[in-house]
Amino acid sequence: MWGWQVKYLFEFGASAVSQVASSVHRVLEREPRLKRYFVALPIDLPAGDTDPGPQGGRKLVSAHTRWTEAVRDREEAARAKGMEVEFVLVGAHALLTALTEPRHAGRARHWFGVNALSPQWQKDRVDEAIAKAGRRYTPRLHVEVEAGRALEAVGRTGAWVQEWQRALAELRATRRWPWWAPEQTADAFAAALPRCASALDEADAALASMIAAAGTAGDLPDLEGPLRTAQEALTEIDELLRRHAMTEDRHFVGDAGSLYADARKAAEAIGDGLGLARSAVTRGAAEKVLLLTGRAGAGKTHLLCDAARRRIDDGKPTILLLGQDFDARSLLAQAGELSQLGATPDDLLAVLDAASEAAGGTGLLMIDALNESERPDRWPGDVRALAAACRRYPHVALVLSCRTEFVEEVIGDKELPRVEHFGFAEATDGAIMRFTQEYGLEPPTFPALNPEFSNPLYLKLTCEALQTLGATRFRFGTAGLTTVTSAFIEAVNRRLSEPGRCNYDKWSDLAGACVRQLAEFGRGPWDRAAVQDITEGLLPGRGWSSSLLKGLITEGILIELHNGRIAFGYQRLGDIARASVITEKDLAGIRDWLKGLGDEAWSQRGVLGALAVMVPERHAAEIVDLDADQDGGVSDAVIDSFVESLLLRSPESVTPRAVALVEKLLAIDYRVSEVWERLVRIACVPGHPLNAEFLCDKQGGSW
Repeated sequence: MWGWQVKYLFEFGASAVSQVASSVHRVLEREPRLKRYFVALPIDLPAGDTDPGPQGGRKLVSAHTRWTEAVRDREEAARAKGMEVEFVLVGAHALLTALTEPRHAGRARHWFGVNALSPQWQKDRVDEAIAKAGRRYTPRLHVEVEAGRALEAVGRTGAWVQEWQRALAELRATRRWPWWAPEQTADAFAAALPRCASALDEADAALASMIAAAGTAGDLPDLEGPLRTAQEALTEIDELLRRHAMTEDRHFVGDAGSLYADARKAAEAIGDGLGLARSAVTRGAAEKVLLLTGRAGAGKTHLLCDAARRRIDDGKPTILLLGQDFDARSLLAQAGELSQLGATPDDLLAVLDAASEAAGGTGLLMIDALNESERPDRWPGDVRALAAACRRYPHVALVLSCRTEFVEEVIGDKELPRVEHFGFAEATDGAIMRFTQEYGLEPPTFPALNPEFSNPLYLKLTCEALQTLGATRFRFGTAGLTTVTSAFIEAVNRRLSEPGRCNYDKWSDLAGACVRQLAEFGRGPWDRAAVQDITEGLLPGRGWSSSLLKGLITEGILIELHNGRIAFGYQRLGDIARASVITEKDLAGIRDWLKGLGDEAWSQRGVLGALAVMVPERHAAEIVDLDADQDGGVSDAVIDSFVESLLLRSPESVTPRAVALVEKLLAIDYRVSEVWERLVRIACVPGHPLNAEFLCDKQGGSW
C-alpha cells in the first residue's frame, strides 16, 4: 500500500516536522501494509547547515537536514512495528514538472490560473453572451419544455438521474409481492415464472447500474440486452395467461388476475425504460454530444442561455459561445480564442475538463446558432473535429444548436444525437398564461388556436406589441389580426432606422414597404436575387452589414432558407400581409384569387383564415359564398377557415348570412364538434349573434 500526505506549507521548520510526524504516526498505526509514503509540499528544501564558528553560537539546521532526520526517525518507528517503509518527498520542482506535462495542462491552468473558470468568471462570460442574445432571452418568461430534458441528460445532472430512478421505482413497485401462478394451471408456468423473475432481476440490476453511472462522467451501461430479455419473458407470461387462464368472457380472476396486472405493469415499466434507453437524449448523454435543432424563434437561444445561467449558479462548469461571434476562419481556430481560455480548442477543453473534474460532474461547452456564423458552410468538418476533441476529455460534453433548415449544410454529420426544439408546442396554453400575466393582459381572450403562439419569440412579440399599444386583450376582427403584425413591423422599422444599423428616416417605413411588396410579389419563398432587388430598390447603396435585407433577416421579418431562398420569418405575418393585399381587391378579384387556388387551397390555410375575418368587414361578404361553384360546392379548406374565423371576428361582422352558414353546418353535421367548441367559447361575449341565446335555441332550450 502507498500513502500520500499533502501539506500547504511554505517553510519546513520544527512545526512542519511535527505536523508530518503526527500524520506518519497515525498511518503507521492504521495501515500495517504500508510500503511507500509520499509527502507533497509546494516548496523545495534548501540544503546547507550554518556552522556556529569559533565564537560559538547557535547552529542553523537547513530544511533539507530537518527532512533527512525526520525520515530517519520515521523509518526507525516503522521498523519497530516490523514494517519497511520508504518515505518520498515530492517538492515544488517535482510538482511543477508533473503539471507541465501536456496531459496536465488543463489542471495547471484551472488550479493556478488567476481567473480560469472561477464561478464569477463564468458568470461574467455568460452574462456577456446573454447581453448579445438580446430579446431572444428573457429569464422571467422561462417555460419548461421537453427539449430541456436533453440538456439535463448530456450534462449528467441530478434531474436526469431521477428519470432513471423513476423507471426503476416503477419496476420495483410491480414486484413488492411474489408472483403466483394460477393454481389450476400452475404446471404451465413452472419454467416461465422463474425465468421471468431472473430476467427482471437482471433488468433491475441494469437500471441500478445506470443510476450509479448517470451522474458521473464515466461510460453508461448498455441496457438494451437485459431490458429486451425481460420484455420477452413478460410477453411469454402474458401469452401463457391468455392460453391457460383466461375465462370465456376474456377476463382473469384470482391469482391469474393478480399475475396479469403485475406482469402488465412490469411490461409498461420495462417499455418506459427501453424507450428512455433508446432515446436521442440518452444517446447524447452516452456520447457526450448533442445537436439541438428548431425553427426560427423556437427558443433555442433562450434554452441554452437559461441552462448556462442555471448550471453556473449550481456550480456546474459551463461555457456558452454564440455562432454570430465566429468569423470566416475555422471554427477550431476560434473556439479557444472566443472562450478566452486559450489559443486552441484543447486549451479550452483541458481547462473545462479540469474544472468539471474538480466539481465532480460534467462540464458543457455550448455553441449556439452555428448557422449565424459568417461562413457556416465551412463548418461540417470542423464540427466533427470538435466533437472528436471533446471525446478525449472525460468530463466535457458538447452541445451545438442550429436552425433545422441549415443542419445539412452547417453540421453535415447526420449521426450526431439530435433533439428538435418545438417551442411551446406541448405547453402552449401554459405559456400563454405565463406571458399574458407577465405583460398584464387578459389570457381568456387570447386565440390559442393560432399556431404561431407555440413559437416563443412570436408570443413574446405579440405581448410586447399589445402592451406598447396600451391594450389589455387581443382585439377581435381585422384590427386584432393586424395590430400585432403592424406593431411588430413598426418596432423593427424603428430599430433598423437607427445609426449603426441601416440608418434611414424611420417615417419612410422601409420595413413595412418591403413586407407589402413581398406580399404583392407572391406566396414565397422567393429567389434571393428577387428579394434583394426589392430591398436595394428601397434602400440602395449599402454594404451587406448595413443593408436592409440583412437587417430584416436579423430582426426576424425574413428568414434565409437552406437553399438560399428567402421567406417571411413568421408564417402568420406573411399570411396577414397577403390577406390584407388581397382584400384590397373587389369581390370579383377575391373570387378569382380563390378560384385560382384549385386543389391547392389547403396550402393557403393561413391566408384563407385571415381572409375569412377581413372580407366580411371590408366587403360584407363571406368567403364561403365567394368560393362556391355553380353547384354550390365549396372546398373544405375554405369552410374550415370560416369555422376558424368565428373566434376571431368582431361581433359586428357576424352577419345574418354568417349565422345561417353556421346553422347549415350544424344541420349537415360538418365537423360539428369543432363548430360547437367555437360556439361555446363565444357564448359569453355580450351582444354576439352566436352567444348563449343562440346555443340554447340550437339545443332545444336545454343548454
